[in-house]
Amino acid sequence: MSNPVSAIFPARAATDADLFDQTNAFGQMAAEVKGIEAALINSGLATTHFADNETPAGVIDGVNVTFTLAHPPHPAASLQLFVQTETGNADKVTRLLHQGVDYTLVVATITVTTYTPDPSKNDALAVFYRY
Repeated sequence: MSNPVSAIFPARAATDADLFDQTNAFGQMAAEVKGIEAALINSGLATTHFADNETPAGVIDGVNVTFTLAHPPHPAASLQLFVQTETGNADKVTRLLHQGVDYTLVVATITVTTYTPDPSKNDALAVFYRY
């Protein structure tokens, strides 16, 4: 019994011209991808930057709870906010605050929500993030 599919779509051997067309198409696509990649790298869009030990802008006075970063973190989850507090005996304690629990982030603005007391003049803030 003959195969009905082969009757409709007869088998055909690939020719050198077919292989050349496929190779040429893949070559063109690869060149386009390399061009796009080069454009992204040259534009700086494909580069990841890191902010390490940045002090956010804002008054640390025990009243202010809003601080501004130099750049919006990307991704937002990469932000790590640390508060270093002096204790009564001149020791320092560093605490990692948790986004969504201890503070909120909107674009590049941090609002401390549950840290008690609010960052005081004896405290130091430090952030680490990608952008």
